[in-house]
Amino acid sequence: MNARREFRRSDWLSLVGGLVVMAIILLTGLVGRQIIERERTNEIRAATEQLLASVAETVASDVGRALGYGIPLDDIYGAEPYLEAVAAANSEVAGIALTDPQGRVLAVGGALPTGAAGIERQVEVNGQVLAVIKVAATNSFTRQAARDRLLILLASAAIAGMLAALLLRLMLLEGTDLPLARLQSSLRSIGRGRFGDYTAYERRGPVLLLAASATRVIIPIRHGYRQLLAAAREITAVDLDHSAQPRLQGAMDLISTTYTFAGGDRSRRVHAWAGWWLVAALLLGEAVRPLVGGFAADRAPGTSAEPMRVALVFLAQSAAGAVGLVLAWRLRGGPVLAGFALALCGLATLSVEWLYSGGLFLASRAGAALMLTLGAGTLALSGGVRLRRPWLGLATLIAVAGCGPSLGSLLGELLGRRLAYATLGGGLLLLGICLALTQRSGHRGPWSGHAVGRRSVLALGAAALVVNGWLFGQLAAFPLRYDYALMALLLATLAAAAALAALPRWGLPNALAVLLAAAGPGIGLLEHSLWSMILAAAIAGIGLGFLWRGARIATPAAALALLAGQGIGPVLAALEHWTELPPGAVTAGTGLLLALLLLLPAGRR
Repeated sequence: MNARREFRRSDWLSLVGGLVVMAIILLTGLVGRQIIERERTNEIRAATEQLLASVAETVASDVGRALGYGIPLDDIYGAEPYLEAVAAANSEVAGIALTDPQGRVLAVGGALPTGAAGIERQVEVNGQVLAVIKVAATNSFTRQAARDRLLILLASAAIAGMLAALLLRLMLLEGTDLPLARLQSSLRSIGRGRFGDYTAYERRGPVLLLAASATRVIIPIRHGYRQLLAAAREITAVDLDHSAQPRLQGAMDLISTTYTFAGGDRSRRVHAWAGWWLVAALLLGEAVRPLVGGFAADRAPGTSAEPMRVALVFLAQSAAGAVGLVLAWRLRGGPVLAGFALALCGLATLSVEWLYSGGLFLASRAGAALMLTLGAGTLALSGGVRLRRPWLGLATLIAVAGCGPSLGSLLGELLGRRLAYATLGGGLLLLGICLALTQRSGHRGPWSGHAVGRRSVLALGAAALVVNGWLFGQLAAFPLRYDYALMALLLATLAAAAALAALPRWGLPNALAVLLAAAGPGIGLLEHSLWSMILAAAIAGIGLGFLWRGARIATPAAALALLAGQGIGPVLAALEHWTELPPGAVTAGTGLLLALLLLLPAGRR
């Protein structure tokens, strides 16, 4: 029996389960998409026709007023600029044409696509038709809506698949893998002559039933040992001259040094892990991140300080998060402290509904980040951390890097930014209250994990700097501020690629992984098409995942490096936006420079 092999089998089983869930959602969405598209297209067409009729009535009224003044149709001054202005003010209007009753075009504003849907209105003066107004609709709105629905479907399938894989992995970990590892350890102890009962756990499961069967096999041995002790006591009682005492004591000493029979009469408690609460906290807390840049930019619109305002908010979040992590490490509180901190984080997130000042918004985000890392750090440092460190890293990867932010973008597309923000804040508040009321204090032992190399931690921080600067400090705050559907797909692609890269046993050199993370914004810099951005997010995720793999993120130093990358990356993006450089130029260049620095002799440790 090889517990490590079973662990790897559970990894791949979880991956297959996540892919099956994603495939089911994709197939269901694609099948139902035709019906949804038909209904949505009819709704858009009806709304567009109503708008076109309103625009045509307005133009016809203005032209009819000019004709009523006696101005000839051919001599109406400024007709074309007027039509251009009306067409530009209505995004659903492709073009407007003014013709005479015979169809001769006199003025055109915008463009009149061939075959496009349109509407006509006649201009009558004293019961006589003197002109005709033709208004054509644009197809861009319908195409944009169809494209957004497709992106939402892909992002939703990816998020559901990753969450399903994560939950299945944690269920297998708690229900099968860790009990199997304990059973293997118990059997090895039995093989060394330690005949104890290793199955008296408070938690039961199929593997522990197997362990109980093994224990029943050694029960006769334990009984024989007790009978031997009773016989020895009887011999000692009748050995009045103590002549047999030396030989008897030597035999018992030989048995006691060869075999151990203690430990079978006490219950061994398995400390529960608060990982389920941790995943939920990180999922809701990190979902706010793609919405923050837009809120910060809206509080300094159209000014030169706009990019720096965005950078300051992210930097304040990062600094406050580092303080919260240090407090969690020092305080080592229980579920009550974690729940209280998460509830305060939810209140600080909800407060954005009443905060319109840039300074107050920055303070609220700093407070929310402080409370989030205090609560999540307290949960992460609870009992069972050492045994679950690799899966703690996997849970953090999926919740922080992908599912959380992509879920926030998805809610921003479906509910609107303000309602999505309020929903996430309410979810954090409810989660904190439930945690504080339902969970009892658990075991909080000292940290016993293995140390991670200093350069590995720096490489993780460098990759996080590049990815956060490109996605959150640049794209989500400025060019894609309102394109939440595309941001959701990019973030889901990043997380899926990072999770897949974290699965193999082999890894990449730190410098190469950072270079892959920097290649993401580099590709986005060279090409701005949809598929190139998706490819860029996938490559950046692969680099980040190879640095995140294993248990690296489940250490305080790695978490601090990640927070530093989340704060410094948007600052570089702000400098990039302020200097009007192409999106991704500074972040990609910084990633390349950091990768080269890691190639130095000191960086290869």
